[in-house]
Amino acid sequence: MSKLEQIASTKASLAISGGSIAWPLVAPSPDQYANFLNLIVIPTIGAAIALVTLLIKGREWLRGRTAAFHRDESGAIGKRGVAGVTAAAVFAIAVPFGMKWEGTVLTPYWDRFAKIWTVCTGQTGVEMRTYTLPECMEMHETRIAEGYARMIRAYPKLQTAPVEVQAMAVDLEYNAGLGTIRAARNTNAALRDGRWRDFCNILPQWNKSGGRFVQGLFNRRKEAQQICLAGVE
Repeated sequence: MSKLEQIASTKASLAISGGSIAWPLVAPSPDQYANFLNLIVIPTIGAAIALVTLLIKGREWLRGRTAAFHRDESGAIGKRGVAGVTAAAVFAIAVPFGMKWEGTVLTPYWDRFAKIWTVCTGQTGVEMRTYTLPECMEMHETRIAEGYARMIRAYPKLQTAPVEVQAMAVDLEYNAGLGTIRAARNTNAALRDGRWRDFCNILPQWNKSGGRFVQGLFNRRKEAQQICLAGVE
């Protein structure tokens, strides 16, 4: 039967009663229903469960690491004192924020914007192998701590900023790199001079990768701006 014949047949099957048109009910076949479940419903539910599981494990891991940080007296927290507590507060904001926006991928993939092999939570320069979730979390925490130390050395006044400002500065370093930040005149000056509100309001301008506007980066910076401003208002 041609398409025109099918349309004509469908129109002829309409039952007109009491001035209203009763359209025939079209139910999917068992095969169509099964395909819908297998191709759409089940994978979607599975992805949602995996994401929730990752977030729960990440939160538990972060709580454990933060508690260990406060208990650790070896060479660091005993000497760091208030600075150590501040760093822990910064990490408590920066680590989950970065994991949320970077995502965590256990197998190396090619970042089409930055044009570099990437794995876990935006880590680069890595071995081409599959990583475990604990490995990824450990790498992310280490990278955040290293970035924090670099930012404090480059911008000594940053250590006196609200923890929200410090956390978003560290996230920017993690995502863009210290060299890029120092080359950006306005951002560099705001951090150097301790103009925290100006720094927060500059963040949405960091929305490009490889010279191209990226909506996801813009969204990330807008949220970073909100968190940052919450610390100075």
